[in-house]
Amino acid sequence: MANKVARARAKKGITDALHRVAPEDAKELLAEQLEVSTQKAVEIAEKKPGQVIQGLKTPWHDKEATNLDGVIEFTPTETVPFTWNGIRYQFLNGVSMAIPKTVYEEYRRLRREGFRDSNRKQLPDLGYENL
Repeated sequence: MANKVARARAKKGITDALHRVAPEDAKELLAEQLEVSTQKAVEIAEKKPGQVIQGLKTPWHDKEATNLDGVIEFTPTETVPFTWNGIRYQFLNGVSMAIPKTVYEEYRRLRREGFRDSNRKQLPDLGYENL
């Protein structure tokens, strides 16, 4: 229903705008807009995670992260939240989990670089005061 209302409003706006210009200009404007719309549709169809289209970054999903490098079985040695490209994981001490290999490698890299110390200020807000 909301889509029909938005479509009707857009159609009315286009019609009103076209009535304000000469018929030759209206044809040219419509042709330009069709070309722009077609290009946008192609970009959206070919988008990849992390790609920026019209100033907006395409979000990652767990499926894409898994397809990137496969999955690895991992048993964390601490309880900590972890976010990779907007996907949130909750690592629980001693609980085995399957995560994308890319996520595991990033977690290990951050652990080597002092992940715990650099993020300590953020953890109390999430209820992890004693980590």
